[in-house]
Amino acid sequence: MRKQVRLLFQSFAMLPLLAAGIASAQTITVEPQSGRPGDTFNLVVSFESCPGSATLGKDSVKVSGSDLTVRTSGINPSNCSNVYPVTISKTPVNRTVTISVYDQTVETGKAPKCLGTQTFQIIDMAAGPIPPGLKPQVDVMWEVMAEKLCSDQFGVRLARSYFCIDVLLGNNSGYPLILAGVGFDRQDGSKEIRAATGSYLSERAVVQREEVLSGRNLTLRTLQAAGALIGGFAGFSGNAGREGRIGLWATVVGGTVANAYAGLVPDRTVKQAGNLDDAALRDGKVVPNNSPVRFTVFVDRQTIVPFLIRDVGDQLAEADVLTAQATQLKARARLATEAEKDKLTKQAQADEREASAIRARVSGISLKASKNKMDFLARSTLPAEKDLLAVRRALGKLIVVGDEIQYLQRVQVDSSAVNPEIQPGPQVSSVSGSLQAGTATTITLLGRYLANATVQAPQCSGLSPLPIPATVDKSGTFITITGLTVPSTCPSPLVFIINNGSGAISFPVTVDPADPAKPAPAK
Repeated sequence: MRKQVRLLFQSFAMLPLLAAGIASAQTITVEPQSGRPGDTFNLVVSFESCPGSATLGKDSVKVSGSDLTVRTSGINPSNCSNVYPVTISKTPVNRTVTISVYDQTVETGKAPKCLGTQTFQIIDMAAGPIPPGLKPQVDVMWEVMAEKLCSDQFGVRLARSYFCIDVLLGNNSGYPLILAGVGFDRQDGSKEIRAATGSYLSERAVVQREEVLSGRNLTLRTLQAAGALIGGFAGFSGNAGREGRIGLWATVVGGTVANAYAGLVPDRTVKQAGNLDDAALRDGKVVPNNSPVRFTVFVDRQTIVPFLIRDVGDQLAEADVLTAQATQLKARARLATEAEKDKLTKQAQADEREASAIRARVSGISLKASKNKMDFLARSTLPAEKDLLAVRRALGKLIVVGDEIQYLQRVQVDSSAVNPEIQPGPQVSSVSGSLQAGTATTITLLGRYLANATVQAPQCSGLSPLPIPATVDKSGTFITITGLTVPSTCPSPLVFIINNGSGAISFPVTVDPADPAKPAPAK
């Protein structure tokens, strides 16, 4: 017992010494803590006890190995921190380097005191294999799609508002590439204009708007509204026979005819939105090494129209120049020798033929926009918009941000890249099963991009249980809602809100009336 008490008092006596030792310890900070081969940067070294007795001088930083070179010329002593220019070897041997920091305020004849150490990581991304005989490169081909083809894939409204550009990009650079975007570089006189393509979210909004502003949906809603209006006048008929006939016409127009039209002309906007999700370039597209990718970008037609008009004028000016050259060549031929006369005459004739071909090509092109009078949803278009070669000239030169054609310094290289693309919003196309008021039922919502989705029904406050028990399949193609009881006070159809984190949609589900044979559930 006495021995334990003595040890306890000795421990209390050592506490001031331990506290002094802790207070004198230094915490070293080195920034940055990693770099790439060949980099030159400033290494910032600092310690917490500032101001303190320790001093950082030109010889305070010691590095293990020879992969890091520290330049000490011009370094001034400092108590708190110092900046040291550092260069990493282009072909490092060690991937982890130890940096030791020493105190320079030491007495003569004594070794400097080590204040602490930090590790520095040299991150070198090794290139992948490249096909034999092929230099590291990123190549690209592109083509302007016809409006009809674009319309079939992505909808009429998107094809009328945008030029669809099909891009094929091959990556043989040795590294996975993350594309930042695609644009076009064109000349406007002496000025150079660079413009980006449309964003994925804007293009998707145009496709979604077609669910309302399309000939098919407007016609269907008109038939349904006509049936509702006809049925509304049944009460003013004056006799039962006339009222029955009005009700019959309301059923035929708003029900039979409308359903027949919906079956003959299906709504393709959901599938077209799916095509857009599959083909459109979204932010952060990853292109693996030795792999080609194909994607579609979109350019607003209104931004290209001025260049199409100017292109016609430029071609006519080119034809005038060729005609003038031909006239000069003919004049020279009359004064030239017999040997040169034939050569000059042939060149003049070639210039005249080319000038005539240019004028014939552009003479029938109208510079006045026109509109299809039979389609009130159509926009006014220039005839030149249908000339895909003219559109290609007006677009200019394709720029892929990340492509070595122009912007090699903008390539973002990641040897362990994951795909950070923006995921599309949820899509629900149909429902399996039915809801019945007052009864626990199970339904399944079928669609796409439903992974991590949640389901809510804010218009009905009496649902049970809450939150809605929704189970999402791993493939993200359907959601199962199990054991949901809908009170009879909730409206029908019941509108579910499905949110997958990237967007939210509403989907109505019809609620059948309660079974009169079953008693209402106790509250």
